[in-house]
Amino acid sequence: MASRSGQTFRTYVPGSAQWHAYRARIGGLTYERTQALRAQYLDNRAREMTIAEAMALCDDIVDQSDPDLVDEPQIKHAVLSALGAKSSGLPEWSIAVGFIHDVGKLLIKSGLPQAFVVGDEWPVGCAPSEKIVCAHFFVENPDTAHPVYGTPLGIYEPGCGLDNVVMSFGHDEYLYRVLSDAVADGGCALPPEALHPVRYHSAYVIHTEGEYDHLLNARDRQWMPILHAFRDHIDLYTKRADPGRIEDHLPGIWQVVHRYIRPDCKLRW
Repeated sequence: MASRSGQTFRTYVPGSAQWHAYRARIGGLTYERTQALRAQYLDNRAREMTIAEAMALCDDIVDQSDPDLVDEPQIKHAVLSALGAKSSGLPEWSIAVGFIHDVGKLLIKSGLPQAFVVGDEWPVGCAPSEKIVCAHFFVENPDTAHPVYGTPLGIYEPGCGLDNVVMSFGHDEYLYRVLSDAVADGGCALPPEALHPVRYHSAYVIHTEGEYDHLLNARDRQWMPILHAFRDHIDLYTKRADPGRIEDHLPGIWQVVHRYIRPDCKLRW
């Protein structure tokens, strides 16, 4: 993908570390494995941390699947995303969401292999799109030959909506669950439309390639521009910008974050 400035992003070179990361992710994330990971990491979250403590734990993680963040720590991407949000046209909450949107990658610190934490996400339980990154690796995923999971609709009904679709396991759904519970508990004030890009920002096959349209409902289509703005101004095309001194930006960013997530709120991770 090329930005308006002509820079190329999301290029996966055969034999590269990112190429091998997707081979492990695509080949290993069957529907059953995804459900097992969801049960293990979404339903049993006993660790409690503030959002600041979680961000500190995530700061030094390097995403092995991302060719645009080679050897770059998460904190730089977090700051650049927050800065990009200011020109996104989205409400103020986008600064907070931009800053924290990848903190779910701290699953790696729990010992979960990166292949099951980072990288693009796609619907499982139905046939994979050929437009998923490194889709040729689906020949190594047994679900493609499954009598139900290998069909276009799979286990779903037309127009069921993304929130009723099981996405391949990763940091998106994990952080979405953490924040959703915090909203229910009164510690987080992010609105539903702010949690939407948290949950689906890695679903490039949907929001960029336009695949799986038959599963979308009216709200998914209404909120698609949010995902586009998040991609273009916050998550993707900011990755090669120069933030200057990261420390200079943090006080202002944290001020916004804490307007939406109480600084004393112990989120369940």
